[in-house]
Amino acid sequence: MYTFDDDPRVCRDDNGHWISITEIQSRHSKSRLVVAGPAKVLLDPFDGRAAGWTRILSGFEARWLLATGPVDPRAFDALMDVVPGTVEGLLKLLDEEAPVSVEGEAATASQMLKSH
Repeated sequence: MYTFDDDPRVCRDDNGHWISITEIQSRHSKSRLVVAGPAKVLLDPFDGRAAGWTRILSGFEARWLLATGPVDPRAFDALMDVVPGTVEGLLKLLDEEAPVSVEGEAATASQMLKSH
C-alpha cells in the first residue's frame, strides 16, 4: 500500500520512503490501482478533466477512484471507474473486482456481508 498527502504523483511506501507514481506503475503494472481521496488531486484545475500526468495510470491493469467528495465521473473518461468513498462504493468496487466464493457458490462481497 502506498499513501500520498496532496499529490498522488509522489507517494510514501510502508517504510516511509518516497516513491513516484511512475515507479509504482513500473513495479505493479499487473496490479489494480485504487486511489482513495478527493477527485481534485487527479484533475486539471483549469478544465476539470483528468490532468495530463494521469495518463501514467492507464498502465495499471484496472483503475478505480474511491472518491471522498463530489465528482463528475465523466471527467475521467475511460481512465478509471469512479465510485463514492462510502461503504456502498467500496462494496461496488469489491463486487466488480473481487468476486468471492461462499460454500462453493460464487457470491459478491455485498451478498456475503448481507448474509451474515
